[in-house]
Amino acid sequence: MARPELRQMIEKGEVFFAPAVWDAITARLARHLGFKVIYAPGSGTGIVVGESEPMIDLTQKAMVAERALEGVADELPMIVDLECGYGNAIHVQLAIRTLEDAGVTAVHIEDQLYPQRAHYFRGVEHIVPIEEYQQRIEYAVKAKRSKDFLIIARNDAAQEKAVEGGTREEAVVRAHAAMEAGADLIFVIGIQADRGDLEYYRKEIKDIPLVTVPIVRDGKPLSLEQYREFGYQIVLYPQVVQSAIMAIHDTYKSVKETGYLPEIAQGKADQMKSLTNKLLDFEGKWAVEAVTTEA
Repeated sequence: MARPELRQMIEKGEVFFAPAVWDAITARLARHLGFKVIYAPGSGTGIVVGESEPMIDLTQKAMVAERALEGVADELPMIVDLECGYGNAIHVQLAIRTLEDAGVTAVHIEDQLYPQRAHYFRGVEHIVPIEEYQQRIEYAVKAKRSKDFLIIARNDAAQEKAVEGGTREEAVVRAHAAMEAGADLIFVIGIQADRGDLEYYRKEIKDIPLVTVPIVRDGKPLSLEQYREFGYQIVLYPQVVQSAIMAIHDTYKSVKETGYLPEIAQGKADQMKSLTNKLLDFEGKWAVEAVTTEA
């Protein structure tokens, strides 16, 4: 079931990052580093199951989320990208029940066309009529069983290449429609720091927590304190898996070209081994062996 910590953190006005995870070990690493909330993005989920985001289904989404949560014994709240809800109102409700049963604490649902189109990743967006979007949020809210399970209403109407949108005014209208349907938080995609969007959306979308992805202002990423000043509470980091893939790519490249792993200092190698042992709880396993098989 959903964990209460996320709702409590939001009610207290806390501001925090939620990094992408995709399996047991990455979830444990996030916990080890002190993150209080973890995130399963659609793009990352697609990558780890070997597909693009528009091609994955509810079963795959629940499988990845559940495996990551098992890795931390369901001790952390998880936010999941539910994309378009996988269909009409009854499919949205099934998706909510499935992920709530899997131990997820919050989902964000968007207003893109379903089935999703792959050219979304080229920046070309198709969004559904506002009535259909509002209905998705309404029935998602009706389907949840716990007050601790939160519905984040995402909209892409501010994206410049949105075929049926493309304006921040439309994004605000959709945010209010989602609020009327009972959304717990609002998540607008396409915020541009250089045109004053941070202040604009906080001014126009009142009395509800706001979610965003990392934003760069004056060439620098915003700090948690700056997000606090602008009135945004949750910062989702979906691109972690892409960074991990690049690191693995460089490792493979070194092996192919030299026959060896990339050079690292012995101290760093020892640190990596120690961390891996900690994440896999070897100390606990050794303690059991000490009084059983090794005795």
